[in-house]
Parts: sequence; C-alpha cells; structure tokens
Amino acid sequence: QYGLVRRGNEIWQYTEDDTGPHGSGQRRCFRTRQRLDGFVSLDAGSETGRLRTLPFVFEGQHLELNLISNGEVRVALLDEGGDPIPGFTLTDCDPIQTDEVSHRVTWNGNSNLRNLEGSTVRLEIEMTQAKLFAFEFVDDAKSLLLIR
Repeated sequence: QYGLVRRGNEIWQYTEDDTGPHGSGQRRCFRTRQRLDGFVSLDAGSETGRLRTLPFVFEGQHLELNLISNGEVRVALLDEGGDPIPGFTLTDCDPIQTDEVSHRVTWNGNSNLRNLEGSTVRLEIEMTQAKLFAFEFVDDAKSLLLIR
C-alpha cells in the first residue's frame, strides 16, 4: 500500500499511525524523507580510509559519487592487477569536498572515461571525514534522459 517514492534527490516513504487511544480510529499519515540511496554509507573519520573494489568490466563515460565530504575524497582507477592507470591516480584526482548525490569525479579537470570502456578495472576511493552512499558510471545520454 505504502512504499518508497523517488522525488528528485530524495526518497519519500509514507506511513500511518494511530494518534489516539487504541481502537479510536484516529489515524494520521506521515512522510519520512531521506537522501537518494541513503540507506547505508561507508564512513571515514579523521583518519584516512580506503576502499578498493573487486575487478569489474567498466561501462560508461563518467563516474558519479553520492557522498557527503567535509574532509576530502579522491578516486583512482586501477587496472585488473591493482596498478594505477596513468592519468587516473589518486594524485591526479581533483579533491572532492561536497554534499551531492551525483558528483562527477574529475582527474586533472577531465571526467571523460570513454577510452576505458570495456576494460577490466578496479576503483580505489580514499576518504577523510566523508560518507560514501553510492557510486555509478553514467553516460551523458543516460543523464539527459533522467533530467527529462
């Protein structure tokens, strides 16, 4: 009957509850809101933490993160063996300090990853004072469809 509803960058959930004495029939509808994909996060405090994914075949054009960063987040792309891909190292990554559900990651100002499509890669994410909710590889065409 009630479920999760996506509204922009939030998820809304409707519930109802008795507001009066048991059996009085006095019911109210409530709405809770949370950030998109905000059910769980990977958190880093004042000490730097790192996440490294298992190898996967890359598809897409850009990497987008859903995160809150009061410190700093950087992302590296690694080859299947775990070695950094030149131009996409942690040092090349432009520091991320934001609160966004779809922050596009850039390396030296460039976000285009099309030349890596079809390659087996790993992600390495380095975080300090940050929460990572999700990451997604997207195409410009898919992003445009979501906006409409």
